[in-house]
Amino acid sequence: MRPLMFCLTLAVSPAFADASLQDLGEALFFDPSLSINGTQSCASCHDPASGFSAGDVEANLGGGVVQGAIVGQFGNRKPPTIAYTYASPSLHHTIEDGAPLFMGGLFFDGRATGNVTGSVLADQAMQPMLNPAEMAMPDPASVVARACETHAEFAARVSEACALSLATAPLDEEAAGKVDQAFALLARAIAVYEASPEVNRFSSRYDAFVAGQGTLSAQELAGL
Repeated sequence: MRPLMFCLTLAVSPAFADASLQDLGEALFFDPSLSINGTQSCASCHDPASGFSAGDVEANLGGGVVQGAIVGQFGNRKPPTIAYTYASPSLHHTIEDGAPLFMGGLFFDGRATGNVTGSVLADQAMQPMLNPAEMAMPDPASVVARACETHAEFAARVSEACALSLATAPLDEEAAGKVDQAFALLARAIAVYEASPEVNRFSSRYDAFVAGQGTLSAQELAGL
């Protein structure tokens, strides 16, 4: 698998600030065609009915892993919820009392740093698609080609990359870079959806209390 070649300038691209990306991101989030055999979508492991965590009750309760798109292949981590993770900054550190203090990113092992696309959610969204134990797509070009075939809006945004992703000849560095940028846009669209009120509803009793629209019991207030 060749390395991703797009650069950090994508993080400030005007296209990334386009609010219409949310609808595209939602469609991509629920699209199983972005897996090797068309059986697994992002929502398969981040099920809205389970708080955007694994839909497998036993895995959720036991902290276990779930099966990927290929039968018999299991990821090496329990799918965490994606709700309320959008506010995490890119992984960085400061020096506190003479020692480094690390902050931001997603996952304790630093799997999604936010330093690839400028968004921790976008960094995370790319990885399951290319992970052989998860959605198992072989490379970014394969993902882009599938998305171009099934999502007209995405194809319109990255028409040149669509054509390149379907090329049978090996891509040169310039062409590969354009495909990688399209892949980053795809991931960013998913991230925009994951950062939306559809995923982050702030609908708990505590949220109502903070908004001045609800109360807590004396015991709950003591706990707070």
